[in-house]
Amino acid sequence: MFHVNKNHYFLWIIASTLITFGVVSYLSMASQIKWKEPVLKHSYTFEDGTAKDVVGEAHGTIKGNSEITHGLFITDEEGDYLEFPADKIKINEYSAITLEAYVIAGKGNGAFTMLSYFGNTRGEYGADYICQTLVNNLTSGTSISCKNYELPWETASDITEKLLSDDQFHHIVTTFDNHELKFYLDGKLVSELPSENKDNIIKNLSNKFAYLCKSGYLQDQTWLGAIETFNIYEGILNDKMIANSAKKLDTYKKNLEDYLTNNHEAQTTKPVLKHSYTFEDGTANDLINNANGMLVGNGMIGDGLFIADEEGEYVVLPANKININEYSSVTLEAFVLIPKGRWGQTISYFGSNRASRGINYINQCVDNNNLSYTGISCITTVRPWETRTELIGISIQDDKYHHVVTTFDNEILKYYVDGKLMGTQFNLRQKSNNISNLSNDQAYLFKSGNRWEETLKGAIDTFNIYEGVLDAETIAKSAEEYLKEKEL
Repeated sequence: MFHVNKNHYFLWIIASTLITFGVVSYLSMASQIKWKEPVLKHSYTFEDGTAKDVVGEAHGTIKGNSEITHGLFITDEEGDYLEFPADKIKINEYSAITLEAYVIAGKGNGAFTMLSYFGNTRGEYGADYICQTLVNNLTSGTSISCKNYELPWETASDITEKLLSDDQFHHIVTTFDNHELKFYLDGKLVSELPSENKDNIIKNLSNKFAYLCKSGYLQDQTWLGAIETFNIYEGILNDKMIANSAKKLDTYKKNLEDYLTNNHEAQTTKPVLKHSYTFEDGTANDLINNANGMLVGNGMIGDGLFIADEEGEYVVLPANKININEYSSVTLEAFVLIPKGRWGQTISYFGSNRASRGINYINQCVDNNNLSYTGISCITTVRPWETRTELIGISIQDDKYHHVVTTFDNEILKYYVDGKLMGTQFNLRQKSNNISNLSNDQAYLFKSGNRWEETLKGAIDTFNIYEGVLDAETIAKSAEEYLKEKEL
């Protein structure tokens, strides 16, 4: 018969303790794993043209002049934002939080903006909030601050990264579980921060306000850009989940590019050649509608080319006769030759200037890195290049003839070099970067509206201005015929 002695009793106590500890640890771990399993609580995809919550019932309300087009919620003016019913989301009842956004990071934002904000406002400041930002004092990032109503930023738990303002798609994720704040950009962990402030926890967040593109700090400007999708999870998306989710960016980009490149062309105005400068008769006369150009400086015309090889040589076109801002859409087509080793300058310019800088313009240029580009910028007068809708192409400074085409219809900018599409850019600033906002003050070939820029050295064979958008097939055919002729 087995008899329990003192040693057996102590062994039993130890075993029982270890088993109990193991069971409690397992249950605690299992509970924590379950706690962190992400559940999509609210989702805004904008696919039906509304700010409907496609998962829950916390439907958004559009504020200002914001628009939803092609599945994008777009803000391009101060005061544009989206408001959620914070009392339905009840973010402070979550066990853990993941905020996920697919966005196009707009240009021309104010110094302090927020992409998403969940919290309250006390006086002029945000209070009891969690937020995400793409442009905030030259940084992007995420932050949580609670229970500080005097200087809430001083006790905030926050992560910062370089600002995002490039008109490109990005995937933005914040996770917080009361212990650790994490911020992800395009599927990669930017940083993680242990929450050392005991007040900065989920239950202390306010359910007063919930915004996209608006801050809880009243002095902040609304964020300008576009949102493809915004998701709110209870729980934590892990690194692998976030990396996989970021792959959707490729799909979103492709869907928009397919529309921009293909489907949109059927909706544009049939192009009509309004003005053409061939220089074949030894003048800069317009062969179509008598908006005749004038040579400035010592530039000369020979063999059907306008040739500029010194500073101050360019062609002035009568902008008030061209009236480019009355076009419904526009195509600028240039046949040029630009020597090697030149600083980048302007091929064509339609706009005005203020305080020595070009404003309210559309142009075609080569930059100081020898790359060619095109862009449009209107309304902004202080640093107009910061709000330019633009595209960059290959170098054309190589002593060879090239065919350069810009098309723009207020919604989409396209740029072609030698018949090949360099890119398409969806115009996020349609209320500002709009043909009707272009100036009819100045029109130049080989001269910029920026008075500090030198004139371009090179030659122009032909320059055409169309109302309407030339399609890709027509552009490719023109380029092929022209370049073949120049090779002979």
